[in-house]
Amino acid sequence: MLRRALVLTTALVALFFLVRWVFVGDETTEAASGETVPVAVAGPAAPAVPDQAAPAVPPTEAAVSTPVPAAPAAAPATDQGRLAGHRAIYELRLGQNRPGSGVAMADGKMVIEFADTCDGYTLTQRLRMRLSDGEGSATSTDFRVANWESDDGRRFRFSTRHLVNDQEDEAYEGSAELNADGSGTATYTKPEDRTETLIPGTVFPTMHTVELLRAAEAKKPLLTKPLFDGTGDETVYSVVGAIGRSSVADPAGLTGKGKDVLAGKPSWPVRLAFFSLAGNEELPQYEVGFRLYANGISGDIEMAYGDFSIDAVLSEIEALPKPDC
Repeated sequence: MLRRALVLTTALVALFFLVRWVFVGDETTEAASGETVPVAVAGPAAPAVPDQAAPAVPPTEAAVSTPVPAAPAAAPATDQGRLAGHRAIYELRLGQNRPGSGVAMADGKMVIEFADTCDGYTLTQRLRMRLSDGEGSATSTDFRVANWESDDGRRFRFSTRHLVNDQEDEAYEGSAELNADGSGTATYTKPEDRTETLIPGTVFPTMHTVELLRAAEAKKPLLTKPLFDGTGDETVYSVVGAIGRSSVADPAGLTGKGKDVLAGKPSWPVRLAFFSLAGNEELPQYEVGFRLYANGISGDIEMAYGDFSIDAVLSEIEALPKPDC
């Protein structure tokens, strides 16, 4: 889920450094639930970072096509059972910042809604952020994602829309299907009709979370998987996940609504590194660190881009009702 958040922020940062567009006026973001989410003076979050690149996503608006569920499939379950449906709000802010990074301020919100549909899971996410250089230049990004993935992790429908300074920068829509060995095809309808090949072993976002949990429960410290999420031109990323030891650690920023959703639940520190398969880069395009709870929920998130990082602090969470399957 947070993989997409990182991709989004990466894109925003790249644009910020390339064009330094001016962001004028205060704005508010409206989540799919109808809630108005204020965005502070600093910056929005989107896909890639300068020369580095590369979750996750809040409730999408009507402008984002809703994925259409496919036929039912066998449910993927971890030892903990099905993943938990939930709605989470993260406050975005500038984390570590080295001199010369060019970023003086970052601010915004990310809202994620993850729901069980009996035959699979839907994920809607909206990430809105502004980045400022402290000298009057700022860039806003609005990143929206809506996905559906079948229970067996073999079918996937995706819709992604990225706006920069309220102007659409890119949009991706389509579907993908995997064979038993993880090979398959991704069929795009936006930005143009095209079909891409998915290499053997590929997983979609929800199944990637499931496999991270299985590895964590089996006390395996590493998990490497090709990942397709339909959020950009990069078809598949090689994602290397480092998994730490289990512990009980409630999110420090979760002081309000929903503390009981994660209280006392086991979790693991996870660090994901995203590598492009298009070249021979030895360094990842970007990294993301977070605490993964046994029910599939992500706690506080750090999106690292070398000279600076963006922190997504979990401030509110609520459990969504389980469907009557």
